[in-house]
Amino acid sequence: MKSLLFIIFVFLAANCDAQTPQEFFQSKYREGVKAYESKDYLAFVRAMQSADSVRPNTYSILYNIAGGQALAGQSDAALMSLRKAVWINVSKQFMNDSDFVSIWNSPGMKDVFALIDSINKPVSMTDAGFTLEDNSFHPEGIAYDAKTKRFFIGSIRQRTIAVRDEKGTVNTSFFKKTDRLFCVMGMKVDSKRRALWVATSVMPEMIGYADSLQGKAAVARFNIDSGDLEKIYSIDGEHVFGDLVIHSSGDVYISDSGEPSLYKISSKDDQLKLWLTFPTAWNLQGLDFSSDGNTLFVADYISGLYRVTLKTQTIGKIGFDTPNALRGIDGLYFYKNSLLALQNGTNPLRACRYYLNNDQTRITKMEFVEKATDNLGEPTLGVVSGDTFYFIANSPWGAYDRKHQFDASKAQKPVVRKYEMGK
Repeated sequence: MKSLLFIIFVFLAANCDAQTPQEFFQSKYREGVKAYESKDYLAFVRAMQSADSVRPNTYSILYNIAGGQALAGQSDAALMSLRKAVWINVSKQFMNDSDFVSIWNSPGMKDVFALIDSINKPVSMTDAGFTLEDNSFHPEGIAYDAKTKRFFIGSIRQRTIAVRDEKGTVNTSFFKKTDRLFCVMGMKVDSKRRALWVATSVMPEMIGYADSLQGKAAVARFNIDSGDLEKIYSIDGEHVFGDLVIHSSGDVYISDSGEPSLYKISSKDDQLKLWLTFPTAWNLQGLDFSSDGNTLFVADYISGLYRVTLKTQTIGKIGFDTPNALRGIDGLYFYKNSLLALQNGTNPLRACRYYLNNDQTRITKMEFVEKATDNLGEPTLGVVSGDTFYFIANSPWGAYDRKHQFDASKAQKPVVRKYEMGK
């Protein structure tokens, strides 16, 4: 089994007798491995395609499908599957993989290499915003208060929020310390109500981590002028609150990649409650409202982009001719009928702008904002202020070892870049 790409599974307990999508995916993957070992390549392809049907845009699955199709003599299908895989990872490992020998010299391979060169071509439409001097500070989320012209940058490791004023002075003690604040994830400013809303979740990279804390998540509300913690909305279970967004009504919507579901804190009862579960998603991340507030756009790290009609809670998939390009979206932001996406689940890493049709159901154009440059370490979350998009460009997730211990020598000073959309 020299060529087969493997996936390490985290097996999840079933909540009912019915097979969950995770269990179906895992069973089909194991079925495919057995078929590959017995050299039944058609059965191998069928099993991997079944796995792909419930968990799309997984590089190793698409790679295995392409390899199986090449082994089964399905050259055209293998090249098509390879092109899908390349949108996620431009690696040329298939040229050293004997499973693909039958298509190495095929005419269609030129198109694959042309696509790789196109995706690998550097694009830079961003400029330097500002830099934090402390390279041990692990940034993830960023928010901005236009009234006081202050940026707020949240830390995964330090479990704190840094405040940067318009003069560039950084203060990490403005917001009151609390043990109930875990890794600081997505943040949003409610300027009208003078609040900073913070999604916070337990992760082993944070200082003070203990196994007993695993699965805990919360939403914190701070007074943005005094720095006081006004309220913590906690939840039990296996949750990861990664991002949140504020509706004009004052309602707060939170993405939970642990279920995956959306939670809501209504301005009417001020309680955290489950709002909507996504049956086909795997790992919900960024979210934002349309300009009229009627549609909520949500990114799933695995399967792409969704739109939720707020009034009816109807979920719809956003169409795109190249759906594999939507893999790995973390931060998501709406701007003038387009979606700004920070993608750290692709190679190369990238920041993109996806333009929508008039009814906001399909992507009509994809534009690279930044990719294949040294400007990106790992882009995570951002904030739109007027016509400028600011985002964390180099979150140092790669600076941790296998035991989740941080090595500052592997981390750079945190950098925020900006994209001027009004040009």
